[in-house]
Amino acid sequence: MSGDIVLRNMIINGNLTIDEVVNDGNVTLDSVTVKGNTYVNGGGASNMDSVNCMNFTAADVYVAKPDGAVKIVASGNSIVKKVMVSSETIMVESAMTGTGFGTIQIQNSAVASLQVSLMSVKADSVQINSSGTILISDVGSTISTLTVDAANTKIKGLGIIDLAKIKVSGTTFEKAPTKMTLSDGVATPQIVAPK
Repeated sequence: MSGDIVLRNMIINGNLTIDEVVNDGNVTLDSVTVKGNTYVNGGGASNMDSVNCMNFTAADVYVAKPDGAVKIVASGNSIVKKVMVSSETIMVESAMTGTGFGTIQIQNSAVASLQVSLMSVKADSVQINSSGTILISDVGSTISTLTVDAANTKIKGLGIIDLAKIKVSGTTFEKAPTKMTLSDGVATPQIVAPK
């Protein structure tokens, strides 16, 4: 799939790929259900050019745009069980009636510092498995459980983290989690106020 495209009122029994030839274009998925995997390899990062998911249902979404960031906006009765992120991504929930993004897994990045931003996202679980990740969670976002299993992770923003499970040393927060557990031998994360 390429270009500025709208898919509406569809059930896709196989996989859906938003190809990198979309580049920074706009993609709208309106009342679309994907039974297989969804691959986001293209799409823009601005308000006008992004991947807009309205009443969208998917089990597994893989985000791996080769160049630049992509914004994924979920709204309405959208249900996305798991998002695997390996490139710069902005995730937004807007006017939600569904559960939105369930589990977000940040993994296998080829860049030294992968940045992932959450805007008004209410996530059940965020798992960080890629070293050098910068997770930005705005004041409207809530993470029920954050698991950090990668070195040099920075958690920025004023979002609420109910429970942080820290499995490696070197994590920093701008705002302390409500509750935190540390694996054996792991140093207590630093709380570094934003500059």
